Amino acid sequence: MKYGPVGGRVWLRTRREGACAVVEVADEGPGIPQGQLERLLQPFQRGAGTQGVRGAGLGLTLVMAIAEQHGGRLRLEKAPEGGLLARLELPEENRR
Repeated sequence: MKYGPVGGRVWLRTRREGACAVVEVADEGPGIPQGQLERLLQPFQRGAGTQGVRGAGLGLTLVMAIAEQHGGRLRLEKAPEGGLLARLELPEENRR
């Protein structure tokens, strides 16, 4: 919502894939060039053209750190809708 076009749509998808819970958030915004996706997972990094938009560049870094603490991962890629797709994968909790 913050980076996409005014009135643009955002999709939230959840599902189970094997032993993982998957949460995907996608938008129809301008997207991020493939070469910049990994950089956005670093602290204080933001996409081009975000000057003047509030934020510190920590959101994706925090999501990734929390996911990793729980044995999961965060991936960024181009969304089928044209914008960014953030895919969070969290493993099922070990049960004894």
